[in-house]
Amino acid sequence: MVEVDNQFERIIEVCRHSFGRPPREMSMFDIWWRKMPKPSWVKSSNDQRFSEIFDNQAALLKRGNIVWGAVVQANKHLFVSGRTDCPAAILYSLDLSVDGNPSILKNAASSLFSVKGKKVDDEEIQIFADKLEDEMVTDLKLVVPKSLTGGIECLYTCIMVHRKHLPDRKLSRGLFPILVNPMETEATMILPSMYWSKPFAMAWGKGK
Repeated sequence: MVEVDNQFERIIEVCRHSFGRPPREMSMFDIWWRKMPKPSWVKSSNDQRFSEIFDNQAALLKRGNIVWGAVVQANKHLFVSGRTDCPAAILYSLDLSVDGNPSILKNAASSLFSVKGKKVDDEEIQIFADKLEDEMVTDLKLVVPKSLTGGIECLYTCIMVHRKHLPDRKLSRGLFPILVNPMETEATMILPSMYWSKPFAMAWGKGK
């Protein structure tokens, strides 16, 4: 049985209320103001791995649903103050039971990171061990082995972490609200922190 933590359930519901239920009325300016610009390193290298993320931000902002996202691994520069946006690999779920129990995501994320670059007996988990070792691989939708999630469907994806969407502009925690819109795109993005629950945003820089 999934143990629900009403605190996390309230936090995610506050985020949904604050940002509004989809579809949302947004002007072109509203969308532009909330969108992530392409980092200079993406432009200069013409890196196409993240094109779907940048191209589908309007669909996420206007019609995306809000769920929890948990970090598996991230570019090391994101854990300290800086200006450059960088990628990260996260887990999320469309199963509403995760609203009050995001530890399902966090525990699975920790389990996957622990096998990075290792050889394991489970073929499904080996896929993730290999992908995490090759940090240039970008996947937008992979089903996580249910042996790691208590039978709940969770998905692995890569995101671009836009520092301005975080309270202190760095990854001070491994759990945050994200926008998903599986009917239109496999891309996801972090919900701008101005729409987060205030207590959650204020606690962001105080640890895990």
